[in-house]
Amino acid sequence: MTKNYYYDRIWKRYRVAKTVKGRKMSYGTYATEEEAQLVVEELKKVDWDRNQLPNIRDKLGIKSVRKL
Repeated sequence: MTKNYYYDRIWKRYRVAKTVKGRKMSYGTYATEEEAQLVVEELKKVDWDRNQLPNIRDKLGIKSVRKL
């Protein structure tokens, strides 16, 4: 199983990303690893639909730290 988030040393945040057809798709950066994990779990439920991301963040009470 692939982990869909990683620590970004430049921004010092946890970035959520997924590779789709050879391209890396970014789903924002988050302050903690726990936030990134929660976002990934919810994105999996909606088949990684980027349009659902604002709803997921609202539901979890999480803000993206930096838009990429």
